[in-house]
Amino acid sequence: MNSFILSFVVTLLELQTNLSFLDRILHKLSILSGGREGLIIAVFFVLLFLLLFVFQGIRRAKKRKALEYHIEEKDKYHIHLEKKNLDALSEVLLKGLGGRDNIVSARVDGKKIKVKIREYTKVEEQILREGGFPGFVRPSKEEVHILVGEEAEALCRALENRRTYEKNV
Repeated sequence: MNSFILSFVVTLLELQTNLSFLDRILHKLSILSGGREGLIIAVFFVLLFLLLFVFQGIRRAKKRKALEYHIEEKDKYHIHLEKKNLDALSEVLLKGLGGRDNIVSARVDGKKIKVKIREYTKVEEQILREGGFPGFVRPSKEEVHILVGEEAEALCRALENRRTYEKNV
């Protein structure tokens, strides 16, 4: 077994690589080893792999640092409706969304109201803009997200009350 390892190490020392600096290092190691080629080759490759792992870790850390994203409090948008009359806002919202028949359901998600609608073309963006809503998104033809702010839950309740009230009248 020892002769096999020794012959393997000698073969490694006699190998020629395409990298001239590695060839020079291997040649000098074979001259300096004086019969301890295996030990020197093992130490050499352990150090080589150790350096590779260290550099790989440094590269990963730099990539992780580059991907980090932090928003400071002063850079965050704080959305507030200018009008505080929720009944008037719910009426504008109901009209802008195409009336009570066009609304399937409404729910609150953070500072947004997510409204499922029946007909995409009945939603009137101009009315919503004039109503003072900071923004809205149409992620699909069946849904509209309206940015409301802190008053989202109260406005959603007012919208649902107005919808059910108009259905009963």
